[in-house]
Amino acid sequence: MFKTVALAVLMAASCAANAAHNTWDFSYTGFLDEGSGEFLADYTISGSFSGSDSNRDGVLDKSEIFSLVLNGMNFVACAADSNANYHCGTDVFNYRIGGALQFEAGLFGYDNEGYSGGGYSFTSGKSEIDYSYSPNHYMRNARLWTDATHFSITPAWSGSVLPVPEPSTWSMLLIGMGFASFAAIRRRRAAPFRDHTR
Repeated sequence: MFKTVALAVLMAASCAANAAHNTWDFSYTGFLDEGSGEFLADYTISGSFSGSDSNRDGVLDKSEIFSLVLNGMNFVACAADSNANYHCGTDVFNYRIGGALQFEAGLFGYDNEGYSGGGYSFTSGKSEIDYSYSPNHYMRNARLWTDATHFSITPAWSGSVLPVPEPSTWSMLLIGMGFASFAAIRRRRAAPFRDHTR
């Protein structure tokens, strides 16, 4: 009986620990180069994010995501590195599952005097900008969203986690544990009776 119950408890704990999040891959293709005025039809911003709709309202907000990767950098994880002269992070995030994605993320830094610095920012639906400056230099490159910018997103399970179980799944698991325990108890009680009748 102990082995049966222990196995069921381990399965439940595993489900609870792994029912963490889903991962979505997305891309935007086609941007207007601010400097040249040229439309860059093949220019792509790609990324992914993972999260869990914990309140089940059909929307992932900033508090419900665990990662936001843009062009290879995780703008959730990098927030831990921010300090007085450097900021990195996701300032805005909202994804209506199966619908629109909105986010603002980036990084910037500067020296103690503020004479030189630079940064990189994404604002979905608006722009991707990188810039740098110093007393003798200023550089800004911007790619702007247009009506021709194509958005694509693909829901996919993360390879290391399971989808969040529905309440009915937990109920079935508990009922199954109960039946397994009941059957084990009956077998244990029946065994001595059969032995004494020999």
